[in-house]
This record gives sequence, structure tokens and C-alpha cells, in this order.
Amino acid sequence: MDNEKCVHVLFVDDTLLFHTIFKTVVKQQAGGIIVTYCNDGRVALEKLIELTEQGNQPDVIVSDVDMPLMSGIELFETVKSREEFKSVPFMFQTSNSGDEEFEERLSELAKRLGATYELFAKEEYSTILSLIKQYHCS
Repeated sequence: MDNEKCVHVLFVDDTLLFHTIFKTVVKQQAGGIIVTYCNDGRVALEKLIELTEQGNQPDVIVSDVDMPLMSGIELFETVKSREEFKSVPFMFQTSNSGDEEFEERLSELAKRLGATYELFAKEEYSTILSLIKQYHCS
């Protein structure tokens, strides 16, 4: 990949404040991260399909868990059940971090789908971006 764009992130959250925080962290860390923002799972799925058809499939999805219309869990399940998206890494950001029952349900779903994911607490964006850059920009 060139220096202009080393990774394309699809960022999904229904709270605009978190879009703003993520944008700020991306600007601070700079270095070739392109972000497409969506405010719910349905819009994100439509955007993922559209971008893929245009030959610009995101390299990673960072999604909130609790959203109206289509939750992050439903988005994860839908994305990972489609062959063309199985290899796209999925990172959850949630305020449910530390909730063992929630994490167990998510783990069981991932195993059933043969998918992997990462789980982060809300606002751990520096950690998320560092991990993304480590795997996609080296």
C-alpha cells in the first residue's frame, strides 16, 4: 500500500460524540488511516457492500455493540456469514466491556461463525488505532 492510505476503517457508532473523538484520535496519530463513518449497523452494511462493489472494501470494521435498527452483534453476524466479508477483521467498542455474560455470548457467536474479533472499552481509540496500524501499515 502507498503512504497515502495504509488502512481503511469502517467506523460504526450511533453516538456522534464517539465519531468526533475517533476523528480527533485519527488526526493525532495520522499516517494513512482513511475512515468511513456510519451511524448504525444497517447503514454500515449497505456502505460495506457499496464500497466492496467499488473495489474499496474496508480493511477493518470498528463497531459499537448497542445501536438501534441493527446492533453491532447483528452487523458482525451478517458480515461474517457472507463469504466476501469473512476475512475483514472486526473490532467491537462497547461500554459492556467486563460483562462476562455478554463476552461469553459474543465468543460463542464468533465460534459458531468461525470468525474472530477484538473487544475494547469505549474510548480506547488510541489502542484500537495502534493495533490497526500494527497489522495493516507495517
